[in-house]
Amino acid sequence: MRSIGWLVVGLALGAAGWWWFRASPPTPPTEQPTAPEAAPAPERVEAPAVAPPQVTTEAEPSSVMLAPMRLAGCSELDERPIGPSLADSANLLTAELWDRTRGLLRDDGISLELRQGLSALVRGEGEALTSLRDAPDRFQDGFDLAAAAGFALLIRSLSQEDGDVDGALAGLAEVDRGAQVWMARALVARQRGDDVGERSALTSAFRLSDDPAIGLALASSAARDGESARALEALDGYLESFPDDPWATAMRPLLARRAGHEARMLELERDGVRLRHAPSFHRAQAVSVLDQVIGSLDDAARLLGAERRPALTVVIYDDAASFREATCGPSWSGAMFDGALRLNGETHPRQLPVAVRHESLHAQLAHVAPRAPLWLHEGLAQHFQGQRPPELERTLSLMARQRTYVPFPSLEGSFVVIEDGQSARFAYHQSYAMIAAILDREGEGALQRVATFLHDGGDPRESLTVMAGSRPFTGDDLLAWIGERDE
Repeated sequence: MRSIGWLVVGLALGAAGWWWFRASPPTPPTEQPTAPEAAPAPERVEAPAVAPPQVTTEAEPSSVMLAPMRLAGCSELDERPIGPSLADSANLLTAELWDRTRGLLRDDGISLELRQGLSALVRGEGEALTSLRDAPDRFQDGFDLAAAAGFALLIRSLSQEDGDVDGALAGLAEVDRGAQVWMARALVARQRGDDVGERSALTSAFRLSDDPAIGLALASSAARDGESARALEALDGYLESFPDDPWATAMRPLLARRAGHEARMLELERDGVRLRHAPSFHRAQAVSVLDQVIGSLDDAARLLGAERRPALTVVIYDDAASFREATCGPSWSGAMFDGALRLNGETHPRQLPVAVRHESLHAQLAHVAPRAPLWLHEGLAQHFQGQRPPELERTLSLMARQRTYVPFPSLEGSFVVIEDGQSARFAYHQSYAMIAAILDREGEGALQRVATFLHDGGDPRESLTVMAGSRPFTGDDLLAWIGERDE
């Protein structure tokens, strides 16, 4: 449940599947002559006349922090990649399978096994792959009908609430040892929130295929999870097919800078958290940060009423210049979560734990609800960090005195692209006040309620309504809460 705007993840989450297997009933069989003493030919089954639905991609996350391939501060990355996504690649594969099935079922020259397999495929029957696997003519002009059918059945199972995903994946693995089975495994891992499994499967698929969609997907996944060297290799594979892609050519130097920093870093790992730190950052400090991240993720999971995210990469840079070079973050930012948790190693020791808790909340909420609205992210992270935001009282006094606030829908824009620290501070402080006011009124159950709502696919624009419970929460309510604090 994630993006490039995550183009890679939507296939598993939003796949419509090959519903034409069931949506269109087969035409009545017609009789066919049989040769003497030959096995009877199977009934003729026509493929449906209507094309299968297109596999679609997941809606883009509302927060730029959750779309690490479009980084805040890197305006040159605002363009989208021009090449195909995994959804595009899957659509081409299933469309070709559909077209070939239509034609082959009208061809009297195909083998008995191929006809049986394609007929079973149209009907949605389980023996389709067995027949296609054994068909001597399963390869048509280099196109493997058995592997394509196994992939299509996997997509269908992913789209069904009660689909046998593991069974479909095992069936595909029986007929294919190439890139398609690894691509399918990546999609299954994506649906299950297994980032490590997704990246591993995409890496295997990338080694076996020159499909630019796989390269783009791996670049996205690896960049999101702090594997910059792997992301760079995958992006270079994508660029071989699309050398003039403005987005990719702009992304490459950023990944190269990140990979350069990470290549000389030292590493610690425990409880699913991998921490990379610059050699200048003392090891004892690194161990302390690792402890803080693990504890903060545990606390955030309890607060949201959800399981802790299973894996997270933390990167600590030498200094502010290195942090800025690797993140494109605004000058006032010293920490960022963009799929990996990134920290400026020169942050004052008293402020570093605050930054760790703040960004750990982002990491946990992103895992539970990838499309959580930005005001929820930032307001809750400030509440969670254990220290009141600097100059909070000044901002709230201004809001109360002038009876002004940012209209709630306007808070959906990205705060981190605001280079003006004062403007960003106002947006952050209002988000904090919104969370604090709702928690005062509704208690922490409001957080668990909205986390569950968003995790289950609820509309992020309704988050405030869900948190507010039976009574709406308005701008006047916010100002009233601020006024009561001043009394």
